[in-house]
Amino acid sequence: MNFKTFKDLNSDIFANLHKLPADIDLVAGIPRSGLLAANIIALYKNLPLTDIDSLAESKISLINYTNRKRNNWIDDISQARKILIVDDSVCSGASLNMARVKLKNCNFFDKIIFMAIYAAKSSIKFVDLYFDLVEFPRMFEWNYLHHGGLINACFDIDGVLCPDPTEEQNDDGAKYIDFIRNVPARVVPSYKIGYIITSRLEKYRKETERWLKGKNIMYGELIMMNLATKEDRIKSGSHGKFKAEHYRKIKAANIFIESNTGQAQEIAKLSGKMVFCTDSHEVYTESLLIKAKREVRKLLSKILPRKIKDFIKKLIA
Repeated sequence: MNFKTFKDLNSDIFANLHKLPADIDLVAGIPRSGLLAANIIALYKNLPLTDIDSLAESKISLINYTNRKRNNWIDDISQARKILIVDDSVCSGASLNMARVKLKNCNFFDKIIFMAIYAAKSSIKFVDLYFDLVEFPRMFEWNYLHHGGLINACFDIDGVLCPDPTEEQNDDGAKYIDFIRNVPARVVPSYKIGYIITSRLEKYRKETERWLKGKNIMYGELIMMNLATKEDRIKSGSHGKFKAEHYRKIKAANIFIESNTGQAQEIAKLSGKMVFCTDSHEVYTESLLIKAKREVRKLLSKILPRKIKDFIKKLIA
């Protein structure tokens, strides 16, 4: 899975601004994500910004730049030398094609440059310009909650789908049950989540399932810790390990969404798979050294006698 964060989006745009033609006079974004990328470009280049519908009506009407307008900004679209149409990414080219259809009869159509921040090798043909190649499968932080690939994703609950309980609420009793029943949702994914893996205790399954259903959060499997009490869970110190073990066993799963930075790093290390942390807004993956050691161990297990394997494992541990 290739995953781009908000930080990546900003960095990739800034690093490639020099690729834009110098005579662009107007930037227009394709809703919704394209407007995000277009806004960043327009702010960096100090250019007027509009949307596709306004552009089709020959209007520059999305933002009022009263205090930031440059003297050489165009007042009318007919004055534009080049117009940049921006989408965050291009896959099938459908969104860009809809924009083309909407704008094809405009008398400024020949001035338009269609671009995407991210393209794949198979989709370069749909744009005049792109900033970076990101192959499939891929997700972006700004729209991963509305991505069909969630069927192969694992999610934590507390801190991700809802806020974490406070110390007072986390009493492993009546207050905690009230929290589970009434906590507001932080986000509601548009697609079905493949797996929810939480360190909530199994004894709270009924309340948790009822909350998920009430918030219209669709999921395939709910995996909870089978320990008796909160104290048992704390003593085990296995929050990250528990999540990593189940994540690793699910072959189809290719991303874990976790809120706690320490656990996210541990899950990535133990599972050898990608983890996106909602608190740090960072992607964590298994280190190259750990991955190399794991691959060596796999190879050794196939070709060497046990005594020699055990000896070499100690050397590379």
